[in-house]
Amino acid sequence: MGLWTCFKRNRLLGWLGTLPLAVFIFHAFGDRVQANWPAVVYPVLALAAIEAGRRIRWAAISGLVVTALVYVQAAFAPLPLPPAKDPVQRQTGGWPEFSQKLGERAVVQGATVFMAEDYGLASQLAFNQSHLDVLGTDRRWSLFRLPVVQTNRGIQVEEIHHIPSPLPADVLCRESHGQTVRCYRMTVVENPLGVQLPRHS
Repeated sequence: MGLWTCFKRNRLLGWLGTLPLAVFIFHAFGDRVQANWPAVVYPVLALAAIEAGRRIRWAAISGLVVTALVYVQAAFAPLPLPPAKDPVQRQTGGWPEFSQKLGERAVVQGATVFMAEDYGLASQLAFNQSHLDVLGTDRRWSLFRLPVVQTNRGIQVEEIHHIPSPLPADVLCRESHGQTVRCYRMTVVENPLGVQLPRHS
């Protein structure tokens, strides 16, 4: 409604909001749209809401209510949604416990670092792992001024999309609220090389 009002009063503002949304909708037919991408449209939509005035007050109130429900579900998980239907749990659930178990496995294997190609996985490991260093092997890490490190032995951690049964010894699963969220394969690598991520302390 705000964008429609903008086309009547301020066409430039209307196009600034409509074109990015059209791109995201078109992209969604072929691949997923990351949650942070539409953030570039939010300021325009806020101005569009001001243009629309009181006519979209109900939309603003309902938006606040839905946002509050999402935050409650993310923080406390009152509804036992499966991980496939709960993106917050899928992305954030169970990392501290998983990282602790991963660290214990690394000690047994005599590894000194973790390695991950996926930058999201590498970031989570670096944030939650307090004992071992994490090396990012994705080429995007080279864009940062982080040290390149080579060590004697490391463990490559990679997500697997199909959970085998029974669970092999080299697979460890991340769990949240009693549900398996994701499983990861651990592979011992000799003389690994990668970009060292800063650890959270």
